Amino acid sequence: MLDLEKDVVGFKFLGEIYLKYSQYNNEHVLGCYTRPPVKKFYHTGSIYFDGKKLKWKNAGGRSWKLKAGIKNNKFITGNDNPYADVDDPLFYLLYEGDIGDANPKNQ
Repeated sequence: MLDLEKDVVGFKFLGEIYLKYSQYNNEHVLGCYTRPPVKKFYHTGSIYFDGKKLKWKNAGGRSWKLKAGIKNNKFITGNDNPYADVDDPLFYLLYEGDIGDANPKNQ
């Protein structure tokens, strides 16, 4: 189950850490994220609701569905994820303390 008691500060996707740099209306996980250093358009994006569906959209306009994982604080990506064929296309949520000094609130 997702831990709603702690603030999400980022997530790990394809072995890279994305840090939250803004959020929507104090929402738990919704907001904008970046993978520093930003070198490509897909290193920046946001988690948001499109109607009732949770989605990820990067700065290049590519988006795909996310579904909350039952265990382990993760989002399962939909079949519309262009990286769905890789070994582990999940978004693993990171909370305060998970990434130490990389916490964006300390920057």
